[in-house]
Amino acid sequence: MKKFLKNLLIIILILLSIVLIFNKQITATSLKHYNDQRVEKITRKQIVKNEKAKADYNFANVKQLGPGKIINGMIGGYIPIIGAISVPSVGIKLPIAKGVSNMVLATSGGTMKPNQKMGEGNYALAGHDYKSIFMPTHDIKLGDKIYISDFKNVYEYEVYSKKAVEPTEVNVIDDVKGQKIITLITCTDNNTKRLATQGRLVSKKAKDKNTIKIITENSKEKSTRNKYETSDILMMIGGLLILIILVLTLVIKKRK
Repeated sequence: MKKFLKNLLIIILILLSIVLIFNKQITATSLKHYNDQRVEKITRKQIVKNEKAKADYNFANVKQLGPGKIINGMIGGYIPIIGAISVPSVGIKLPIAKGVSNMVLATSGGTMKPNQKMGEGNYALAGHDYKSIFMPTHDIKLGDKIYISDFKNVYEYEVYSKKAVEPTEVNVIDDVKGQKIITLITCTDNNTKRLATQGRLVSKKAKDKNTIKIITENSKEKSTRNKYETSDILMMIGGLLILIILVLTLVIKKRK
């Protein structure tokens, strides 16, 4: 029994060290799978209900994203999903939810202004610079297509601008007279600036089994970018230390 418990402890420590070392990759893969399933289950009835929900648009309350916040977003409370976004060229496939609360931004793209409507004005979305959220926007090229849907219509935009702006340049999400555009916002330059990717509306099509495929079909992760926050690095170091201590303990024990 004593030997069994020792072996069990060793296995648990090995698994713990692996989870800590690869926490970023595990969390990103889990989130991608989770969002793929969420997008596939969205219904128009659900969206109509969620459009009436209250939302938080206070950017000042947005906190740095970490594995804990992502897990909380995946298993936590109610998120008012009002559509979905797809950028096939870089593998983005996400629900769109109302507001920029930490719960919304932990797993989704969030609307940045109250009462904004798809296909009208400047439809602005914010997302964390995280691999399974808006990090792939760094790889978007001019001419790429962005698709969004409220599951009544599918809106197609063509990217015409991509630039880094100061956090204070909030005018980038303002409506532009006579233009129907989309703006995707995420962090860049070590969170000191914001990357603004903009596209012009080129088509609006009624949702049917063919037009909605661009939104719901499985997307492949295409971005090779990764970004490690301090918390990720500390977890990796912790996992490596556990593994090193475990190996040294086993080696010393074997020599005895």
